[in-house]
Amino acid sequence: MSRWLSIFAVCILTLVGCVEEQLPSAPINPHTTPNHPAPETIPEKPTPAAVPVDLHGVGESELVPVSADEANVRPRKRMNVEQLDRALRRVTGGIGWDKNNKSELERLAATLGRPDYRQVVQEDLTPSPVFLKFLDDAARAVCTELVEREKTQGVEERVLMSHVELEDTLDSAPEKVQANLRALLLRYHGVVLGDDAPELETWRWLHTSVVHVTKDPVQAWRAICIALINHPSFYSF
Repeated sequence: MSRWLSIFAVCILTLVGCVEEQLPSAPINPHTTPNHPAPETIPEKPTPAAVPVDLHGVGESELVPVSADEANVRPRKRMNVEQLDRALRRVTGGIGWDKNNKSELERLAATLGRPDYRQVVQEDLTPSPVFLKFLDDAARAVCTELVEREKTQGVEERVLMSHVELEDTLDSAPEKVQANLRALLLRYHGVVLGDDAPELETWRWLHTSVVHVTKDPVQAWRAICIALINHPSFYSF
C-alpha cells in the first residue's frame, strides 16, 4: 500500500511540473528591480493652441519682404560709367567731369565697378559709398563749370538757368523760379510736375536757404544742380 502511495505522489509532482512549464513567463523589465518600480510614461508634448491677436486695424504682413519678381516690380539699376558720363554731358549741355581733356569717370572706371576680366568678370552696379563719393565730386565739378559758363550766356542759351535772370529769387520772381525748378526736374529726373506739386517744396526750400546764406541766387542754382545729380532719380533707372 505504501508503495502505491509513493508512486501516486511522484505522478502528482510530475504533473504539476509539466503544467508550470506550459504557463507563459512574465517579461523581465531591465529597468525594474524588486525595490524600484517602473518609471511612469513621459506625457506627450501638447499642441499649442492659437492665440487670437487684435491688430487694432493694422493689416497683416510677412516678416520677409516680397521679392521683386513676386511683386512684379523691376529692381532699380545704377548707371555704369559710360551711361553716367553721357547723362552728365546731356543735362549740362556738353560738360563732363574732365581733367586735362580726359574723363575722370573713365580713369576711375575700375573703382566704380567696371570689370577687368582678369580678376573681376562681373560689373558692380551697387550704389556703394565709393560710387556716391565720386558722383558728388563729379557733380560739384560739372555744376561749377556750368554756372561759370552760364554767367556769360543769355537766357535762351542756358540749360541750368533757362527761365530766370541771374538775380531772380522766390521773393522777387516766384513764377520764374518755379518754372525753372520744374524744367530742371524734367531735364535731370524725367519728372513732369505742376506748379502746386508737393515735390517742389524741397527744391524751393533749398533755393531759399542758399540764397539766404550766400545772398547769391546763382549759387542757389549751383546747389540745386549738385543735389539733382546726387539724387537716385538721376543715377538709377
